[in-house]
Amino acid sequence: MTGTFIAAWTEVEPFLSSFSASYPHNNNRYSVQLGFSYGDNTYATITDSLGNSYDVNGSTSLTINNLPQTTAPSNSPIGITYTLTVGHPTRSVSSQVSISITNDKTISNTSSFTTSWTDLEPGSPVEKDVISAIQGTDIATSITSSDSDVFFWTSSTGSWGGTRVIQPGDGIRIKFTPSPYSTDLSGVSPGDTFGNTNTRTIPITIGSSYAANWTATTKAPIIKEVFDFAGETGDYPNPDIDFDPSTPDVYQLSNQIVVNDIQIPMEIKCDDSNLQVKINSNPWQDIGEIPENGI
Repeated sequence: MTGTFIAAWTEVEPFLSSFSASYPHNNNRYSVQLGFSYGDNTYATITDSLGNSYDVNGSTSLTINNLPQTTAPSNSPIGITYTLTVGHPTRSVSSQVSISITNDKTISNTSSFTTSWTDLEPGSPVEKDVISAIQGTDIATSITSSDSDVFFWTSSTGSWGGTRVIQPGDGIRIKFTPSPYSTDLSGVSPGDTFGNTNTRTIPITIGSSYAANWTATTKAPIIKEVFDFAGETGDYPNPDIDFDPSTPDVYQLSNQIVVNDIQIPMEIKCDDSNLQVKINSNPWQDIGEIPENGI
């Protein structure tokens, strides 16, 4: 038996319904999620302009978590194009999406920051410039301090706060209260006019790439008082003080002066054990003796 057999078919065309990119994915600037839908295919592949290839057959999304690091401004932003191709042995269809990566938070000119201030007056807040414009970032970062009385101002925010966002190119200022005058007299010699300075350390953090201690030094206080008063006679400060043993009723009393030179409390001392002082309305009192090699 002989005959003729005729077969006919329609070749199925693969289709691609959608292809999209979400960047940054979950606020991670090193991550992108690609979403897609397709059908009538036997394979599905995503390639990118960096030379990577991903088999996504049977999937509806692809998350990539190792995007390259940008370096502003020389290598930023980095553009990546993703191509999705779906098909079967005789037909295929493609679609593309592109993203622009920025993820550089590292300030490149931190060495130009002003991070130390000296000769400061104590007690009142001061405002100081840190940098006129940062360089080297292509996304926002932030600046803060663990000290609650330290505040920052940036060009983009235009206001003071304990934590401030730093946008690329921003200027930065800092506000803080200097330490009080130092009352430590270590190393101070007899007759010195000034005491010691007092340095405050301010911990600073910028993003995750910068941590440092900035310093603010309060000026040294005046510790020498000029006793510019004239002597008087005829009044007795205390019967125990006898300047002339042969005439026990003769005593010497100075004029009253206002102590207005020193900037921190200082003990009154003298090399004469017969001296007493009266401070304001307090009783007359003995004072300390000056040792031979110290204050």
